Amino acid sequence: MFNMATGSGNKTMIMAALILDCYKKGYNNFIFFVNSAVILEKTKINFADPKSSKYLYSDEIIIIDSKRFDINIINNLVESKENAINIYFSTIQGLFFLFTNERENSITLDDLKGKKLVFLADEVHHLNASTKAEKEDELSWETIIKQAYNSNPKNLMYEFSATILKDKNVLEKYRDIIVFKYDLKKFCNAGYSKRILLSKYENRDIKIRFLGAVLLSLYREILANDNKISLKPVILFKSETIKDSQSNKAKFESLIENLTSKDIEEFYLLSHNNALFLQSKEYFTKKFGNSFAKTIVNLIKTSLKKKLF
Repeated sequence: MFNMATGSGNKTMIMAALILDCYKKGYNNFIFFVNSAVILEKTKINFADPKSSKYLYSDEIIIIDSKRFDINIINNLVESKENAINIYFSTIQGLFFLFTNERENSITLDDLKGKKLVFLADEVHHLNASTKAEKEDELSWETIIKQAYNSNPKNLMYEFSATILKDKNVLEKYRDIIVFKYDLKKFCNAGYSKRILLSKYENRDIKIRFLGAVLLSLYREILANDNKISLKPVILFKSETIKDSQSNKAKFESLIENLTSKDIEEFYLLSHNNALFLQSKEYFTKKFGNSFAKTIVNLIKTSLKKKLF
C-alpha cells in the first residue's frame, strides 16, 4: 500500500517506476484499475501516449539493460507481447463485470491462471467494503479482485490511496504493508497544497446540514466579492448510494424552494456554538442589517434555482 495524497504528483511517478522495476524482474503483464472512468483515461494517457505533455516516460522508445521495449495497451491477454510492457486498463466495476459475466474475447478468471500479473489498484479505498463488513465470502468488488490476485502465487498487487478508512479491520489489513505514507497532512505541511479549513457540525436532520453548507458557501462568496476576489464556491454533497443521492437531491431542491427567513433565524439559534457560523451571521448582519435573513433567502433562491442544477 502506498498511502499518498491526491494531487501530490508522486503517485503516478511511483507507478511508472514500479512498472519498470517489475518488468526487469520478469513481469510484463499489468492490470491497472481504478473506480473512476475519468481517472482511468487520464492514467492511460500518462502511461501510453508519448505525444501527451504528461507522458511519464521521457522517450517514445524505452530501453532497459540495452534492450528496447514498448508500452502495449491490451484488451485481453492474447494480445500480450513477450518483449513489451502490456497494460490492461479497467475500472473496478469493469473488472467485476468481466470476472462475473464471462464472454468471448475478454479476460476471464481462468485466463489469469498460470500467468504472472502485476495489479495496480488506484483509489483502493473503494475496495474495502468486504473487509470493513467482515464478509469475505460475499461477492463484491473486493472479493473478485482477491480471486484474480490469488490466481497465481507469484502475482503482485500494488495499492494506492489517499484515504485509509478509520475502521479497525481496514487498519489491520494495511498494518504491515504500508511501504510509503505521504498523506494530506504531510502534503499540506510541506507547503505543496492549499490550506484546508474544516468546519464540522453534526445534526441528524439532513436539511439542516444542507442549509449549513449553503450558508457558509454564500458567506465565502460575499466575503470574497467584498474584497474584490472573484470566487464562486462549489458545494458537494456525497451519498453512499445512487438511490440515496437521488433522494437527497429531492430534499435539497425542496429545502431551497420552500426556504424562509424563519428557517435562517432558527438555524443560527441552533448553531450559536460554531465559530464559523457565528462569523457568517455577524457579517450578514453588518452588511444587510437585522433583517439580513430575508436578503439571504432571496440570494440563495436566486443562485440555486432548480434549473441551474
